[in-house]
Amino acid sequence: MPASEAPALDITEDGFLNNRLKILQPRKGYRAGLDAVMVAAAVPALPGDKIFEAGIGTGVAALCLASRVPDIQVTGVEINPDYAKLAKLNAARNGFEGTINILPGDMANLSGLIEAAQITGGYDHTFANPPYRKKGGSRAPQDKGRAIAHVSDMDAIATWTEQMMALVKDGGTVTMILPPEIEEAFRSLPIVTSHQLTMLPLVAREGALATRNIYQLLKGASSSVRTNDDLILHKKDGSYTSSADHILRTGRGLSVTQKPDS
Repeated sequence: MPASEAPALDITEDGFLNNRLKILQPRKGYRAGLDAVMVAAAVPALPGDKIFEAGIGTGVAALCLASRVPDIQVTGVEINPDYAKLAKLNAARNGFEGTINILPGDMANLSGLIEAAQITGGYDHTFANPPYRKKGGSRAPQDKGRAIAHVSDMDAIATWTEQMMALVKDGGTVTMILPPEIEEAFRSLPIVTSHQLTMLPLVAREGALATRNIYQLLKGASSSVRTNDDLILHKKDGSYTSSADHILRTGRGLSVTQKPDS
């Protein structure tokens, strides 16, 4: 990437999937972590699939997915221009320059972005780690990048879900990771109640409350709801469970519709 295209940010290099991926991220601001790896692991992609990510950030989730499933094409929209530049740079640095296509811009102008990029045909799967901060809730982060990544509301979540569902083919999925406090509101959205929904709670340790929920909507299936057994992330000694370790270190996929290993 030419120097003129590099983001003007103080950045760090961080390892993901046992350092198989080397990711540049802002030192301050939004920094991808476990959520990005988990939502990527939950996308049931197959070789040759076309995938769409809403809010690709610096590309962590897309790169985790591309490293697990060969011969896929990922298109991601990112509103923060510096993060979009980092995502492009990260794709190139990790050998996925031809695999991941970043569209800088706002999801509010999604149809225009896709048209301008001359992208045709439906997607096999769509996914997102959406921004969320409840209206009237705690103060938004001062860092602009963190604020964009974390501040949203249920109206925006509903819009993202509708847009991703419109992009995906029948038989494809929409996968999202969201905080548990908005479970009732998310499950009540008309776009959610009209499709088959499977939910997988992520919990820090056995007996704890969920810290995140992974939701997967199946397009074209009859409306229904299934809540899977919790995926426990840590053992009593604080180390990762085998399920979490395989996902975070080896990049193994996570089936939302199957019971996780202990």
